[in-house]
Amino acid sequence: MNIALEKYEELHDIKCGGLKLIQNVHGFRYGTDAVLLSDFVILKNGERVLDFCTGSGIIPLLLLARNKAKEICGIEIEEEIVRTAVKTAKLNNAEDKLKFICGDIKNASKIVDGSFDVITCNPPYSKSGSGMMSESNKIARARYEVDCTLNDVVKSAAKVLKFGGRFYIVHKAERLVDIVCTLREYRLEPKELQFVHTKPGKKAELVMICAVLGGGVQINVLPPITLADGGII
Repeated sequence: MNIALEKYEELHDIKCGGLKLIQNVHGFRYGTDAVLLSDFVILKNGERVLDFCTGSGIIPLLLLARNKAKEICGIEIEEEIVRTAVKTAKLNNAEDKLKFICGDIKNASKIVDGSFDVITCNPPYSKSGSGMMSESNKIARARYEVDCTLNDVVKSAAKVLKFGGRFYIVHKAERLVDIVCTLREYRLEPKELQFVHTKPGKKAELVMICAVLGGGVQINVLPPITLADGGII
């Protein structure tokens, strides 16, 4: 399908099932963390998936390639970026399964239809601070907790997940204690955890967690991932 691109849009082959992604060149570009999280997610046939802070829609697109989910929906607060994500769905002839909504994830329970089996999130990692001054508005909103905090993300996930549903998140490893405490506050019990290292022998940079709404108290710590080339995160 031929899709007309705006001057601020560019096309990327994501090297996965022939799917292609359109990105806003002025916005936050997806990185290794989004790809890692999509690989970390376990999907079952016929499940409904919701991606918070979806940005360009890279995580929904990568999950679409598995051909298991009944529906994959992404929520993003930037209207211009959502318009681009909708084009990506059209480009890949996936409008029946892949949907994007412009909205605030803090209001997710009011803007999505029903509950979901799986929620994914690659949220802003850093608390708001002086570093934002050197960023463009779109990039700052993706990097810093301007529009939503960790608490906002987890609280909203608990509201729109089915009981027993799974919440997958990738975040800075240094915020692990905050993440676990916040998850438990909203009855999301961590069940699987995996650290990501950029180089052998270096401290973990990222952590990925799968938490289950109403799950029992037991966690499986998976072998760490090391990015052999020190890849971009």
